Amino acid sequence: PAMREGAARQYPLGGVQTAEQVAGVMAWLLGDSAARLTGQVIAVDGGFTTVRPLLK
Repeated sequence: PAMREGAARQYPLGGVQTAEQVAGVMAWLLGDSAARLTGQVIAVDGGFTTVRPLLK
């Protein structure tokens, strides 16, 4: 528990996303609203990449 709480503080939105949260993004990507979206990396990471940029 202490390790999980420490890790959660690294994420601006308070922790690792749940399967349901990731599924919500996937459902949006599969829907008509995202039909024109191409060539993007969508990080579903609780804001982690805003404070720790993606490694190249």
